[in-house]
Amino acid sequence: MKQLKRDLQAVLKSLKQATEKTENLMKKVEKLDKPLASRKPRAKALPKAKAPKKASDSDMVMAIITRSKKGVDGATLRKKDRL
Repeated sequence: MKQLKRDLQAVLKSLKQATEKTENLMKKVEKLDKPLASRKPRAKALPKAKAPKKASDSDMVMAIITRSKKGVDGATLRKKDRL
């Protein structure tokens, strides 16, 4: 009698495991069966705005020299350029 009871418990245990596995598989299949149109499309990444390039120090010095009519010395360059 005890042996029969153990066998029945083992069968019940294996049946429970089998039902859990089938339920999990059914959930996975349902997810796969959803039509693609119902899924939300991914948002496209917008291109990042590039920061404007900052003029280099030599470009700034050249601009100051070309703007001046009389010429430029070191003191006026330091004053206008703040180097």
